[in-house]
Amino acid sequence: RETASGGAMPVSGAAPQDAADTAQAAGAYSPTNVQVAGIDEGDIVKTDGHHLYVAHGRQVSIVSAGGADSTRVASIDTSALVGADELLVGPVVDLMIDGTTLIVVTHSFTAAIPDAQWHTPDWLSLAATGVKTAFYDIADPANPTLLSTVEQSGSYVDSRLSAGVLYLVSQYQVEPQSADPGDVGSYVPMIDDSTGARPVPADHCYLPPHPLSPTYSVATAIDVTSRKATSEVAVLGHTGTVYMSQANLYLASGQYWTTYEEDTANPAELTIPGSGGVYTGDRTTIARISLTAGDLAVAATNELAGSLLNQFALDETAGYLRAVTTWSDESTDWTPTPALWVLDSQLNVVGSIPQLTRDESVQSVRFDGAVAYVVTYRQVDPLFTLDLTDPADPKIQGALKIPGFSSYLHPFGDGLVLGVGVDETVEADDSVTRKGLKLSMFDASNPFDVRELASAAILADETEVSVDHKAMFVDLERGLIGLPTTTWGTEAAKATWNYRTYSWNGESFEPRAVIDLAADQLGATDSTTGWLTCRGTRIGDSFYLTTTSAVGVYSLTDFTRQATVTL
Repeated sequence: RETASGGAMPVSGAAPQDAADTAQAAGAYSPTNVQVAGIDEGDIVKTDGHHLYVAHGRQVSIVSAGGADSTRVASIDTSALVGADELLVGPVVDLMIDGTTLIVVTHSFTAAIPDAQWHTPDWLSLAATGVKTAFYDIADPANPTLLSTVEQSGSYVDSRLSAGVLYLVSQYQVEPQSADPGDVGSYVPMIDDSTGARPVPADHCYLPPHPLSPTYSVATAIDVTSRKATSEVAVLGHTGTVYMSQANLYLASGQYWTTYEEDTANPAELTIPGSGGVYTGDRTTIARISLTAGDLAVAATNELAGSLLNQFALDETAGYLRAVTTWSDESTDWTPTPALWVLDSQLNVVGSIPQLTRDESVQSVRFDGAVAYVVTYRQVDPLFTLDLTDPADPKIQGALKIPGFSSYLHPFGDGLVLGVGVDETVEADDSVTRKGLKLSMFDASNPFDVRELASAAILADETEVSVDHKAMFVDLERGLIGLPTTTWGTEAAKATWNYRTYSWNGESFEPRAVIDLAADQLGATDSTTGWLTCRGTRIGDSFYLTTTSAVGVYSLTDFTRQATVTL
């Protein structure tokens, strides 16, 4: 329950701070699985090594990490954040922690946009018109106190946190029928912080040569200490993929060629080296936003042939952006073709491998300095190793082929790469039989002669890791691996949701535990995906498995249950 000022009151039975302090050494915990070291990413579960902060619906529960003595010490109700002109605040979409500040990202909802006013006497359509970021003081986790909020137009896309600055990306769609020439806020994104509401300045709005829709991608830099938006830009065009390096924020969006050709009067011509003619397939637009001292500025834009798989298909090293796409057009009879592109600071292509192979699509990508690992798939899993030492002349240096494919790759210490993916068998008639999931450990000590050291079959059908890397738990210090899995049921048997843990002993995977999430009453499935969203975290000598319903606490020695904290 909350105080009138928005701070949460302690829940009865709360454990004292020193109980959590003695349960583990400070800093001895596994953080969120992120792409770039030192750049945090928002997630539904965060920890500071002493407490877990769990988003579920419009609540954030704070749980002391005290092993068997773990308990919920407080709860934040974000519905109290609703503003005077808003109807309600939506579910929490992401959390971050910076020192003693908890960052909570949610949406504000207003009445439906004019062209979508579908309603009946017992149903009313709403529109998420703003991304609301709330900052809470958690110096005393049992009594979190609301400090202030920052809001920007649009719906949430993604966020990053680096050096005390929160970088927040949203999409704001202009509704032509609602645009009022006398009201700049009806057609320009707005920022609202403690200094008041203001539109993004005209010189910070960027209009690319070929905009496809009246949708802005809005990026803000928010200083966590002052809780003010110190810089903002708006780029006309939607964003589907966000990647951030130490120096730049990249916004990428894909566009089907048929729509691009119809909606763009003079589309820019692209060519594929060696293919001849003008490229007529799907494209990806990329904008580079420089982050000089938190001052955002659109520095360059360009278009690439093909589409990106996810954020891991982008990487910046030594001032060059590397991108992996899958492209196809009339020149290939619309056969999918994976490619690598190397771009300079102006996003001009300076080097490329336009065809890694033919008739295969990219399944996973991981960059490691001057080396890139790319998995493509048709019937077997070619793990390509690319040498990017010379940006102008990238080379394919190896290709390991094994049945199935890895949908996620993760560096696993010196010279090792962990793969999570699909286990398949290629039959004599070249047909493919899917057997389930698998873990693979690749020896990449010689990155240009990668070999599979070991694999472990997983009798399950799906894993959330294939679409969300934050669902993957990797503890390199202890060689621990964890992931959620789904096994689809039949008419006679229901689907099952498990969390599986393994350890790597240097030669093979050792199964540690299979936690039946339904039997342990740790949560309910997501009705839209069928997955049970959960996160694994190590704090001290305990493993915490968190869903939107409960936190299960387990011993790292044998994964016996120590406690269950209901949220």
